[in-house]
Amino acid sequence: MVKLNKGLIASQKVDEDGVAELIRLHKALDLVNELMAEMDPTDGEYMVNQLHTMATVIESIEFNMQRVWKFPQDMDFHTHWLNVPHCKCPQMDNRDPLYFGRRIINANCPVHGDVK
Repeated sequence: MVKLNKGLIASQKVDEDGVAELIRLHKALDLVNELMAEMDPTDGEYMVNQLHTMATVIESIEFNMQRVWKFPQDMDFHTHWLNVPHCKCPQMDNRDPLYFGRRIINANCPVHGDVK
């Protein structure tokens, strides 16, 4: 069940259509995460490429969420990219305000790192 911040809906003046789109986007995000969880990154280059593709889908969903929420579309404020299955990027560093706006990518991360 998707729960949206009602105060933010009101302050951003998101209409009913926007709320419905946000719910769909959250469901799509959940679906992509479920698909990623089923993938085995140790199963070869093809699977890693698929995980990389799914990471771009997550980015697209986050940009669309920002659009519907009427926020600037800025990847520096994305949060879902780091919470995907198989990600090996440093969680703490990426949440540290000191590094705000810069992504710290583990080159060996099967989702965000170098494709072999």
